[in-house]
Amino acid sequence: MFRRCLLVVCLLSSTLFCQQPVITGEWNGTIAGKLRVIVRVDRDADNSLHGSLESVDQGHVKLDFDNVSFDGKKSVQFELKKAHAIMRAAFTIV
Repeated sequence: MFRRCLLVVCLLSSTLFCQQPVITGEWNGTIAGKLRVIVRVDRDADNSLHGSLESVDQGHVKLDFDNVSFDGKKSVQFELKKAHAIMRAAFTIV
C-alpha cells in the first residue's frame, strides 16, 4: 500500500512540475525601474506568437513586436527592429 501511494505521489508531482508556463496574456512591468509597460502576447491558429508593448508613462504608445519567441520552458524573447532592441525574460517559480 505504501509503495502504491508513493508511486501516485511521484507521478502527480512530475506532472505538476513538468507543465509549461503559459506565455500568452497580458503582463505588466517596468523598464529600468521607471517606465511602466504592458506586454501583450497572443498565439495564432498556426501556433506562432505575436505581441505588443505599450508604454503607459509615454502616452500609451503601442509598439508591435517583430518577433516573439519562447523556448517552451522559461525563456522568452521579444524583438523590436525599429528600436534596435531585443528584450529577454525568464520565468521563475515563486
